Amino acid sequence: MVVDPCRFYNPAQHHKACKGQQSLSFWLKLWLYDTRSLTDKLARLIKGNIEVEVSYKGFTWANPTLIKLLRLRGRIPLFCREACLSYKGKPLVFAQTLVPTSHLRGSFKRLYACKDLSIGPILFKNAALTREILSVSPVSSADLIHFKACMPASKALCCAQAKWSRLSIFLTDQTAPVLISEFFLPELLKREPCCEHG
Repeated sequence: MVVDPCRFYNPAQHHKACKGQQSLSFWLKLWLYDTRSLTDKLARLIKGNIEVEVSYKGFTWANPTLIKLLRLRGRIPLFCREACLSYKGKPLVFAQTLVPTSHLRGSFKRLYACKDLSIGPILFKNAALTREILSVSPVSSADLIHFKACMPASKALCCAQAKWSRLSIFLTDQTAPVLISEFFLPELLKREPCCEHG
């Protein structure tokens, strides 16, 4: 069983936050709404190696919401990868990647092949892709129960500390070949992100 990103898809909450109707700190906004590579952002901040530990790699089926988000023509299998990004053993972010199996070709085939490596360099080096943030929302207590039901106890304990979630799609032409769900953990949110531009 894998984490269901649809439960974190909350466009109304996202719209409210984007319109400034929800009070978010300056630093939190920089973490949640920056469309650049999170891995690169972490590397610049920490100035050290980011550890990537893959907790799940396999396949799942697209449900109706995922069919809509990924602009699919029907219920098809999706490649799923779940991983935790850490620094010196301290978890910073839990991330899930979903890719329709029909897109596992060309550069996207590397998403399936990569092991304990970040997928950020693969995605952000592809000039044909653009990122769109679909939803940013706080993680509820019910969501934490979902984590515990979907993951091994050791991983669930880590993700049960998640405070915020972010769902993004990476678009090429008229298709959305990749859905990324990120869950921001306290160890990350207590750090002030880099503010440089470019």
